[in-house]
Amino acid sequence: MLGRKSGFQAHVKAVSPNATAVHCFIHRFALCAKVLPPKLLSCLNRVIRIVNFVKTSALNTRLFKLLCEDFGSDHICLLYHTEVRWLSRGNTTRRLFELRDELLVFFTEKEHDFQKDLEDEEFISRLAYLSDIFGALNHLNLSFQGPNCTVTEFISKLGAFARKLDLWMKNVESKRYGMFELLTTLESEPSDELAQEIVHHLSLLKAELKHYFPDVTCCAYIANPFSVDPANQPVGTGEQEELIDIQADETAKTKHKECSPLNFWVSMASSYPTLARHAVPQLLIFPRRGVRTGFSAFMTIKSKSRNRLAAPGHDFRCAVSKVMPRIDQLVEKKQMQPSH
Repeated sequence: MLGRKSGFQAHVKAVSPNATAVHCFIHRFALCAKVLPPKLLSCLNRVIRIVNFVKTSALNTRLFKLLCEDFGSDHICLLYHTEVRWLSRGNTTRRLFELRDELLVFFTEKEHDFQKDLEDEEFISRLAYLSDIFGALNHLNLSFQGPNCTVTEFISKLGAFARKLDLWMKNVESKRYGMFELLTTLESEPSDELAQEIVHHLSLLKAELKHYFPDVTCCAYIANPFSVDPANQPVGTGEQEELIDIQADETAKTKHKECSPLNFWVSMASSYPTLARHAVPQLLIFPRRGVRTGFSAFMTIKSKSRNRLAAPGHDFRCAVSKVMPRIDQLVEKKQMQPSH
């Protein structure tokens, strides 16, 4: 449907040749987060089996809930792992880590093999690391979501995360684990084998980022043209000269403080056309799928209380629109219900 040769992109560019297409950043980042070394992947699969054993049986679910209530636990149930829900890895592993003591009692009473996993320090250490790293990935994923996101914000966040990965690898090699919250709560320090696995996993994450975001670049002066050295820009394009002019323009400096980057460059299009011609197209790129906002709104409207399969069009339009409805005028057009 989105093919660039005969799909949606081709039809759009036939009408507007200057249109730019970019694959969803959130989707690409979710693909990066899937990479795992064999032993960590085995630990994750074991976690999924534990959750499924408890959740797929109504009896086990009720018994585990009663056990958690007797223990006074913060949670009374586990969370399913779903591959299509990108945040479920972090939520599932963290919930299981927080309920590991209750699960150990539960499986001890049942004399199940999962008891051995929960008694194994290496398994618990791997589980703690997975909870921490998936939590960091989820936090970055959520920061990508929201209205009016531009490619420059995504690039800066991805660059910062890549630097964090380098820092974390150096810390782990020096046996410093303070950046992993749950891993540091364990009594025993991670083994050398686990440290090597963590370094290997972080290096794989960085390699995946480079693989899925090879073409992510933007003009250096988009966010702040007043802090860029004109000498670093291409010669002969007019960008160097216009950068010098705009950096000496006090009106432009005031405008930059008051406006968003997109509004700023649109207002500067007549005064500095070369700079604006490079900046505006990149600021117009929204590297995420807006359909997810509509899907979330639809799921909120289509609750169990409704007996219609499809949500009414007017309700959905009000849910996704940013325009405030004029309630008083809408009420005037409706006839009051006469008394019976």
